[in-house]
Amino acid sequence: MPVRSQAIVRKDIHRLVDLIAAESPAHPVLAAVKPTIEAHVVAVDAAYQTLTGVAVRAARERDERDAAIDRLSRWVRTWRPATLAIVPGAAASLLELPTAKGSADQIVRIAEDLKAFIERDPKAEPLRLPSLTELGTLLDVATKEASEATLALAEEAAAREGVARSTNAANDSLVHTLSIVRTLFGPTSPQYKQFIAIERAEEDTKPEIPVSPTA
Repeated sequence: MPVRSQAIVRKDIHRLVDLIAAESPAHPVLAAVKPTIEAHVVAVDAAYQTLTGVAVRAARERDERDAAIDRLSRWVRTWRPATLAIVPGAAASLLELPTAKGSADQIVRIAEDLKAFIERDPKAEPLRLPSLTELGTLLDVATKEASEATLALAEEAAAREGVARSTNAANDSLVHTLSIVRTLFGPTSPQYKQFIAIERAEEDTKPEIPVSPTA
């Protein structure tokens, strides 16, 4: 049999538990494995349910972080050039925004650096009130949103690992139990062929579980 994706394992384990429920009265070997397969169904479904909720929350937190970081980046792009224009040599003391999209932590550090410079350098005094007024709570909000997104994305990664563990464990039992099904009913039987058909039909489909963009 081909290697199953996580989505196929989930479908196959559900199909298998239904088959066992129908056939186990006539086949003691299926009755013997029934509790194990049922436990895998519960574990796989619980892992998917956890991931679905966590992934939605992580996507929301990531979007909120990105919006806050974009606002903070605009502040830096406005007031860093103004600082360089009126404070000779300021470039040597100020971090520069990356040419490509930087990480949230990078942007926060750059904004903190610029804010501190404007606050302490006497030559930046003309900029102090307007720049810090415009900054307002942007830095605090961006720091908070970045922290919350980091936690949410870590939870999502852990939930994905949970799905992988549960589906891998289910697949191990699935492989062995389908060997029993093949022996009992034959390789061309409807009982066995339904699993082969599911695998072939779904090998190239998109995964069921939410896919989160790169953090």
